[in-house]
Amino acid sequence: MKKRISAWIILGVITIVAGFSLAVTNEVTKGPIIEQGELSQTQAKLDVMPGAVDFEEITLEDGQVLYAAKDGDKTLGYVGRTERKGYGGPVEIIAGVREDGTITGINVGGTSFAETPGLGANAKEVKFTNQFEGKKAPVKLGDPQSENGVDAITAATITSSAVIAGVNQIAKQVDQYLHPVSTPEIPAQADGTTYTASAEGFAGPVAVLVTVKENGSITALTIGDDQFAETEGFGAAALEPAFAEQFVGKSVPLAVSDIDGIAGATYTTEAVVNAINKAYEEKNIVSAEPEKPEGATYTASAEGFAGPVAVEVAFNDDATIQSLNIGDADFAETEGFGAAALEPDFAAQFVGKKAPVAVADIDGIAGATYTTEAVIN
Repeated sequence: MKKRISAWIILGVITIVAGFSLAVTNEVTKGPIIEQGELSQTQAKLDVMPGAVDFEEITLEDGQVLYAAKDGDKTLGYVGRTERKGYGGPVEIIAGVREDGTITGINVGGTSFAETPGLGANAKEVKFTNQFEGKKAPVKLGDPQSENGVDAITAATITSSAVIAGVNQIAKQVDQYLHPVSTPEIPAQADGTTYTASAEGFAGPVAVLVTVKENGSITALTIGDDQFAETEGFGAAALEPAFAEQFVGKSVPLAVSDIDGIAGATYTTEAVVNAINKAYEEKNIVSAEPEKPEGATYTASAEGFAGPVAVEVAFNDDATIQSLNIGDADFAETEGFGAAALEPDFAAQFVGKKAPVAVADIDGIAGATYTTEAVIN
């Protein structure tokens, strides 16, 4: 019996000593681990912005952080960091972007990187990351010889899309920081009813507020919201008053040939025209009176399979859905599966349904449960 007690005492002492040793080791190594992580982050920023000497931290309105890359008093560009959902978990993306939207380099990985060896893990290889250097945001999967196209990693579309979405998100943050766009106000003193909608432009959604009289003629038009990210020198010209003014007096529905399009920005021009027609056709009314919220548009996003899935939804007074738009510039769901959420027929089936909506209330996207649930959430 005494031997058994002695053994327990010895075991207890060993346990206490081992625990103390682990605690001491943890305290001793915690500082160097944090320091090593900070050094890795600093090196990654230097790698993606060649020529930078130091970095000035900038906190954006939404709490996100950018770093102005400096060489003395000269700002070379900006570096941002984000995480996107890959196939095996979060994928960290660090990207450098110049003021004109040119990408100077990217770094992929992070401490939680767990993409499949030989497939998604190749996102860290220079063969993939070097493709982004010199490309103009927004980057897309496509011809690597084009201005903004990159090759996907073979058999790793999800990882490739996650990296692209992360790079585009950082580029968009830089653009919005350099060229802030205030939320448009409902046109004042315009005869008619104001409607709203958005359509996909070159770099993301292009929203409009259009006021139309009963006879279908346009009396006022405001273009752009806080998601507007069209290219400076091209699509950004849609924000110029002279471009919007030419729509006044025209009747809906419009055709591109009814107005003078923006030179070199066909996608943006078509987006404005399509958004106007969509707003009027779907009767997405903007209420100027807060006490009458029917038709007001709300927005939110939920995590899908490959990243956030954003929606803009308008409700009637009885909580039935009046209209629904799915997707924004960060939409990166898989082609042939979750990307079907962008099809008009999928969104149309929500109209008339009463919130809260359940998966059983609509026909989900085959093979894309995550995306379907993200839209509903």
